[in-house]
Amino acid sequence: MTRDELLASIVAAGPGRDDLVYLERSGDAYHWRMVTDTEMPSSPTAPDVWMSFTADWPTGEPARLRTFFDDLLAELVSVADRRALAAPSLIGRTRDGGLSDQC
Repeated sequence: MTRDELLASIVAAGPGRDDLVYLERSGDAYHWRMVTDTEMPSSPTAPDVWMSFTADWPTGEPARLRTFFDDLLAELVSVADRRALAAPSLIGRTRDGGLSDQC
């Protein structure tokens, strides 16, 4: 899905502050889902970059939501940039916001 489709899909699902959101990008396509503590996100093909996080989505404030979302995707890009610099090891985001090489 595109960036705009991604935002619309996440807002429609309405993840709560304690919901773990898994976000990945493969090329220009984005995918996401909420995961439980007992499952590990996986894809049929390895994404270019991924991260898992919890957040308090500002869904009632459209302007703030767009800024929040743009910052989130910028962070996803920065993970990809760090991954490229750290090659061959893979880097992703952990639930608490730290880096993980357990992609």
